[in-house]
Amino acid sequence: MRVVVNGQPVTLFAGAVVADAIRTWATEVGEKTSGWIARDENGLEVAPDGPLEEGMRLTITQQS
Repeated sequence: MRVVVNGQPVTLFAGAVVADAIRTWATEVGEKTSGWIARDENGLEVAPDGPLEEGMRLTITQQS
Protein backbone atom coordinates (compact mmCIF):
# COMPACT_ATOMS: atom_id res chain seq x y z
CA MET A 1 0.00 0.00 0.00
CA ARG A 2 1.20 3.51 -0.77
CA VAL A 3 0.32 6.61 1.19
CA VAL A 4 1.75 10.12 1.13
CA VAL A 5 3.30 11.62 4.24
CA ASN A 6 4.22 15.32 4.09
CA GLY A 7 4.27 15.11 0.30
CA GLN A 8 6.53 12.04 0.18
CA PRO A 9 5.22 8.67 -1.05
CA VAL A 10 5.68 5.89 1.50
CA THR A 11 5.20 2.19 0.79
CA LEU A 12 3.68 0.16 3.62
CA PHE A 13 2.37 -3.34 4.21
CA ALA A 14 -1.36 -4.07 3.96
CA GLY A 15 -3.03 -3.42 7.30
CA ALA A 16 -0.53 -0.73 8.34
CA VAL A 17 -1.72 2.01 10.69
CA VAL A 18 -0.87 5.70 11.00
CA ALA A 19 2.03 5.05 13.40
CA ASP A 20 3.61 2.72 10.82
CA ALA A 21 3.44 5.48 8.21
CA ILE A 22 5.02 7.98 10.59
CA ARG A 23 7.84 5.60 11.54
CA THR A 24 8.57 4.75 7.92
CA TRP A 25 8.54 8.40 6.84
CA ALA A 26 10.68 9.53 9.78
CA THR A 27 13.26 6.83 9.11
CA GLU A 28 13.45 7.73 5.41
CA VAL A 29 13.95 11.46 6.05
CA GLY A 30 16.18 11.11 9.11
CA GLU A 31 13.76 12.47 11.71
CA LYS A 32 13.08 11.07 15.17
CA THR A 33 10.20 8.61 15.18
CA SER A 34 8.17 9.91 18.13
CA GLY A 35 6.35 13.07 19.15
CA TRP A 36 4.31 13.61 15.97
CA ILE A 37 0.68 14.55 15.37
CA ALA A 38 -0.88 13.26 12.16
CA ARG A 39 -3.72 14.89 10.24
CA ASP A 40 -5.60 13.57 7.24
CA GLU A 41 -6.20 15.44 3.99
CA ASN A 42 -9.16 17.22 5.64
CA GLY A 43 -7.01 18.52 8.49
CA LEU A 44 -8.56 16.19 11.05
CA GLU A 45 -6.25 14.63 13.62
CA VAL A 46 -5.90 10.86 13.24
CA ALA A 47 -4.92 8.46 16.01
CA PRO A 48 -1.62 6.57 15.80
CA ASP A 49 -3.56 3.29 15.65
CA GLY A 50 -5.91 4.63 12.97
CA PRO A 51 -6.29 2.62 9.77
CA LEU A 52 -4.80 3.71 6.47
CA GLU A 53 -6.21 3.47 2.96
CA GLU A 54 -4.37 3.29 -0.34
CA GLY A 55 -3.47 6.80 -1.51
CA MET A 56 -4.26 8.46 1.82
CA ARG A 57 -2.45 11.76 2.41
CA LEU A 58 -1.13 12.58 5.87
CA THR A 59 0.48 15.73 7.19
CA ILE A 60 2.50 15.27 10.32
CA THR A 61 3.85 17.94 12.62
CA GLN A 62 5.97 17.84 15.74
CA GLN A 63 3.96 18.05 18.96
CA SER A 64 4.49 21.29 20.82
